[in-house]
Amino acid sequence: MKSLSLSWILSFIIGVLALDLIIIVHEMGHFIAARLCKIKVESLTFGIGPKLFSINFENTTITMKLIPFGGATVMAGQDDLKYAIMQKKRRLENCDEGSIYGVSPIKRIITYLAGPLMNIIFALFCFTILLLMPFMESYYAPKIGLASDHSEYYGITECAASKAGLLSGDTVYSINEIPVYEYNDIQNILKEHSHDSSVIFETDRGTFTVVPENGLFGIIPYEIDYRAVPGASFKDAVRLSFKECFANIRIFIDSVVSVVKGKAKMGDTLSGTIEASEQIGVISQNAFKADFNAGLRIVIYLAGTISVSLGVANMLPISALDGGLILISTVELITHRTFPPKVYIFLQVAGLLTILVIIPILRIYS
Repeated sequence: MKSLSLSWILSFIIGVLALDLIIIVHEMGHFIAARLCKIKVESLTFGIGPKLFSINFENTTITMKLIPFGGATVMAGQDDLKYAIMQKKRRLENCDEGSIYGVSPIKRIITYLAGPLMNIIFALFCFTILLLMPFMESYYAPKIGLASDHSEYYGITECAASKAGLLSGDTVYSINEIPVYEYNDIQNILKEHSHDSSVIFETDRGTFTVVPENGLFGIIPYEIDYRAVPGASFKDAVRLSFKECFANIRIFIDSVVSVVKGKAKMGDTLSGTIEASEQIGVISQNAFKADFNAGLRIVIYLAGTISVSLGVANMLPISALDGGLILISTVELITHRTFPPKVYIFLQVAGLLTILVIIPILRIYS
């Protein structure tokens, strides 16, 4: 019981740290873009629930909360909305300096887009680091086993290889003078020479001539070994990271389209990010048990994958998400008119309610 408790705590900590990092990256995208666009950021919050700590940075209150689910970058402008509604104004006018509603729609679009974009950039960084890392790869060593040594499975007590004097555990250097580096090489060479009158094996115990019987040698893999695989070059790592990132984006978009068309269940499709987020600690811990390098690679890969998913999910056209806010600002950019203050409030409330309804549904489906 004690072991299970410690295991759960470790999984929880790993998951919290990974999710916190992804959320911090997203919100920092909004924060940096807002500052560059001369928009005042009143508060920057990571997570929900009880407050862990807060600091003030250049008139911005930065708060870290206990539960790493969600985050918020609160920009100046809510007072402008309240004032306009109280004054029964039809449009937002004379907004305070630094207000989100006081800048051009294009600056708002840049600010809203910066969060998801930072998630994509972070994912590219994760995938690039992952591809640059050397790793241990499992493979079948160039050793042979004999089917005749496993008569309970193969139903034979001798085979062509055993008749020639080969033994289970022999390391093969070459076959018919063709070099062998792993068991797959042995398999491929024997397939090509299965109808030869004889095949010459060069092994660690000497040379053996094997005569195949009906095209069979009676040779099977002996054991799994591990070998070091160097990381990709920087150029290849960057290229492949873009490929992986776009593949994840396409999978998410295809999944949403399938839901809209009724070809997939909403829970099966959209709960993946939530489930992956919850399980990141468990998956990573299990990988760490096997090998530290493998655990680290799993953490980096999951962080990149979840970051892409959250970035794309935030682009959905729901008014409380970045995608909905970008859509609203785009309409204003095209029409050269702002929405009435009450419409902004309505869209914010409607978007928030939509999210509050979707999350429990996803949990029920999953």
